[in-house]
Amino acid sequence: MRNKLAYKISAYLEGRINLQEIVSWAETLLVEGFDATPVESETIFRLGCGDTRNFELSWEDLSDMLYKLGYTVRLELKAA
Repeated sequence: MRNKLAYKISAYLEGRINLQEIVSWAETLLVEGFDATPVESETIFRLGCGDTRNFELSWEDLSDMLYKLGYTVRLELKAA
């Protein structure tokens, strides 16, 4: 589950999926059930409410989630 979460968060940060897609994915996991560690569960719950007022996903939130999952975030800029 850790790798799936990191992949989805990365896809969102890179613009490959939008906010509704990552929220919907997390909500589906919540409805269908999942096997996860406490940190992974916390991340799924947080992603699931990412489109809710006062619970928006910030860069810091996502970076912190990835750190707790064992990843670091590196920003790379490319000319448009």
